[in-house]
Amino acid sequence: MPPVSVYTNGTVSFHPNQYVQNGPHQKLLWLGANGWIVKNEVDRELMLIDPWPTYGNKTPPARKRIQDLVNYIRIKCAPASGYRFTGVLLTHGHFDHANDLPEIYRFLTKPAGKCMFLRGRKNITLSKGKVWSPDTLPPIYCDGDAVNKLKGKLKNTSSDILNAHPWIELKLNDQGANQTGTMGDGRRIFYALSKDDAGEELNAGTSLPDFYCGRFHVTPYIWDHYSILTHRYKRLPGRNQKQTAFLFYRKGDNGEADGERTFISGSAGEMKSPTFTTGKVKDIGSPGGQFPVHLLVQAICSNNDDGNNGALHALVDYQKRNFRVDDHILCTHWERFVPAPRSDGELEVDFGKVREYVNMLDDTDKPKVCVVSRWGFENQLSG
Repeated sequence: MPPVSVYTNGTVSFHPNQYVQNGPHQKLLWLGANGWIVKNEVDRELMLIDPWPTYGNKTPPARKRIQDLVNYIRIKCAPASGYRFTGVLLTHGHFDHANDLPEIYRFLTKPAGKCMFLRGRKNITLSKGKVWSPDTLPPIYCDGDAVNKLKGKLKNTSSDILNAHPWIELKLNDQGANQTGTMGDGRRIFYALSKDDAGEELNAGTSLPDFYCGRFHVTPYIWDHYSILTHRYKRLPGRNQKQTAFLFYRKGDNGEADGERTFISGSAGEMKSPTFTTGKVKDIGSPGGQFPVHLLVQAICSNNDDGNNGALHALVDYQKRNFRVDDHILCTHWERFVPAPRSDGELEVDFGKVREYVNMLDDTDKPKVCVVSRWGFENQLSG
């Protein structure tokens, strides 16, 4: 069943999907903010993107969500099911993208039974299924800033999650991506450098050497996270920040693409800052043409505002100039940090920003826009 558009008969209304199916290899279930579990039912693989199932708290519903996610991965990756957990794409290290990763990875290494969170006295119940040793957990693919934030979150926690393991460094040189190093107190991390060999900062929109996450061919891009706001929604001057966007699709045994292309950025990717030091934002589209994707996952959040929707206009202008979306545009991060659920179980939403975004698009793209509710994550993980 194709995703339901939020744009129907010339108007924008809230029509949430339980999931988005992008071809036979990508079933996306929402895990909060920009969090996703990507289920490849053909090759029997699971990949996570910015997982945040707790939504930043440890209430009983939050604990159940992370418990359900961890147990789903454990059961699916057991020999009877035959799935593989191939890794995590982490766009940046902000709390609503990275904070649950230490908990998720630690729970995956624990035997069945009660297990307490790293911080706090709450616990969850782990099911039987695959249990990883710390040195066999799959890679987390992220940039250097996210590495530092993740190391900070892992610091002073239990020693088993800090087990030394080789990490993979992405170098922008002729030697390719698979350079190895050591990080004595880190997870197995993919470190996307954002400088060239001469130490110069690279522009937002620059592609980095690609890699495989299972059968998915992944190309990371340096992306703009221009809108950095405080918790009071006031902008901090001089706080331009980079993040990583990812293009991924399946490649066949012959090396040719045989799956739909998904492009995802993490949060507030307006691509409007004059870069982080010098130069200009780089267009991702080829000269004279747009970058073709089947699914564009676009962060439409309350940060996309710098007065009169200037930041949102910049995001849309960059999208129109650079992307040709063949199938669907999936709005993510549109909730205002996930307040309490309504009586029907759906989230209270800051949906006005999505309406503003849709109204800025061309008429040919408006019907492609969809959103996904948390219902999909909570209901589908049993399947």
